[in-house]
Amino acid sequence: MSNNLIVACLGIIFSCVVHIGRSLQRMGIHSFDSLRDHVSGKKAKQKTSGKHTIYILGLVLTNMSFIFVVLAGKFGTMSFFTAMYGVGMLPMLLFTKFVMKEKTTVQNWVGIFIIILGCFFIGIAASNSEAVDMGLVNAKYLIYTIIVIALITPVVINIGKKSGHIFKDAMAAGLISGLIASLDPLLKATGQNFSNSGGFLPSNLPGWLFFMLSFLSTTAALLVTQYAYSRRVNASQFIPHFNVTFISMPIIIQIIILPDYFPGKFEIIGIITIILGIIVFSEKELRSAGRSEIII
Repeated sequence: MSNNLIVACLGIIFSCVVHIGRSLQRMGIHSFDSLRDHVSGKKAKQKTSGKHTIYILGLVLTNMSFIFVVLAGKFGTMSFFTAMYGVGMLPMLLFTKFVMKEKTTVQNWVGIFIIILGCFFIGIAASNSEAVDMGLVNAKYLIYTIIVIALITPVVINIGKKSGHIFKDAMAAGLISGLIASLDPLLKATGQNFSNSGGFLPSNLPGWLFFMLSFLSTTAALLVTQYAYSRRVNASQFIPHFNVTFISMPIIIQIIILPDYFPGKFEIIGIITIILGIIVFSEKELRSAGRSEIII
């Protein structure tokens, strides 16, 4: 098995764990309403103690998934890791349908099928390509990329908030959260391989700085996610937009920060197919949710 194929397999496991974790967070987020009411002296409308446990379990699953990122960082090209993130939409859909009792449609299942097809193309690309050397990352360009993302984040969030529509709020928050989160595997791999260090953990100070910065990007993405959920956006609206940028942006960022890197034919076809599947998955909600006002 090629190193890139190992990375892709780790990406599938990571995706399934994170999607279930985020669904659990969405399921339990309203438990914090009772906590907020308690702090403010208001009477809680309903008991939600059970949902505290659900929410915490979701947080644990989501945050412990970084182990798979660390493992993948020593094997190969990180864009193959993030490309497989769409696979997790299948267990997410099953969870939201049978556990959270959210409505699913034939269009959702067709979208999932297209996403899996795209991941098949990614698998072909991974098995037939050489792993890139993340030790060759241009640190200056990577820092510039981080600064640009940090600057546009509040702008995008504010646009969604002021739109007056739940779906647009979910779309803006999902896209920017996915972009921020996409930095995590790239930063971890850069830290692990900085100056061609050989272990699963960095062996020098610059490597540790990039490695620790990856946790900051994860935290920032998590905060944006919780902010969106607290504004009552639906997981089925937020997550597909998160996935679009999380899946696609590492390729673009790698083109910027890695010399002589460019994705192969099957990788490009796979990414386009996956994004098409995500669009099909959520297109109906895009049309129907446009009239939904935000409830604050």
